[in-house]
Amino acid sequence: MFIRDIQAQDQAIYMQMSKDFYHSDATLFAMTDEQLQATLQKALQNSPFLRLVIIEEEQKTVGYGLLAFYWSNEAGGMVTQLEEFYVLPEYRGKQLGSQFLNWLIDSYSDQTARFRLEICSSNVGAKKLYEKYGFSTLDYIQMIKDMQ
Repeated sequence: MFIRDIQAQDQAIYMQMSKDFYHSDATLFAMTDEQLQATLQKALQNSPFLRLVIIEEEQKTVGYGLLAFYWSNEAGGMVTQLEEFYVLPEYRGKQLGSQFLNWLIDSYSDQTARFRLEICSSNVGAKKLYEKYGFSTLDYIQMIKDMQ
């Protein structure tokens, strides 16, 4: 597995994969093309608040990961949040999730006080994988207020 930062030429495959992600049982909401494009543009501008990476296997794009970075008083430092993780269906079950988590932890442990992610309660397979890597459930109810 090879992980690299997204590039402009990845736009079409990223858009298709992210649409698939947001129309799956891994999420609660659908996203508009405008929202997905805004994320892509921020990533291409090297925003310090996010990183969008492409996952390749044998020189073929097979998935992506979206990371967000922010300070947390509760965590006592920086948080690296795995906002999105997607692997094409035909590449699932090939240990790419484990390889990606190893990369994530190895790449950011020295600058991260906490890793965080969200999963839908119905995503039992993902929950098992993340628990294997030491993630635990927070007893929080999350609330949101959309401004757009």
